[in-house]
Amino acid sequence: LETWTYSNLYKLSLQIEQYLIGKKLKKGEFIGILSPVNVEAIALMLACLRLGIIYIPLITYAPTEWLKSVILAASLKHLFVSPNLTEKVFGFIKDHLIHSMTV
Repeated sequence: LETWTYSNLYKLSLQIEQYLIGKKLKKGEFIGILSPVNVEAIALMLACLRLGIIYIPLITYAPTEWLKSVILAASLKHLFVSPNLTEKVFGFIKDHLIHSMTV
């Protein structure tokens, strides 16, 4: 079991924030997060909050068709996906829009 301090979580969220800035994401843009609740997802959410990016948490156990409808309806330009879940979105999302959630 890995333990995290608030300080480590904050540092990780700063790294992710720089990544988001590097990808030219701006305040008011929408992203999707397809991940179980873990430290990476929480750090991503914190980074989004600081930058004013709107994140949509997607249900990991949802059927692929439902995920597709939500992603397309929200016109998500970026999707952050846990590595073990990429097969759920690979068939209908362009690869360059998918960001792997690994630390």
